[in-house]
Amino acid sequence: MLRPILEATRADTTAVCAEWGLTPASDGTNRSVRYARNRVRRRVLPELQEINPDAAAALAAFAAGAQEDDD
Repeated sequence: MLRPILEATRADTTAVCAEWGLTPASDGTNRSVRYARNRVRRRVLPELQEINPDAAAALAAFAAGAQEDDD
């Protein structure tokens, strides 16, 4: 797996950093909706979660299945 903590949420990583006394890194480009990945994260995903609160989990499960198929 190339991205081993992909399933971790921002809250998860922030909590671990706080527990270890670390400051989480922040990439300024993540705040820009110029990039499609950020528009999806900031606009599309919240809209999906209003429709189905489990949307993020469903997408993560789909991605995991797709990765297994690809492997």
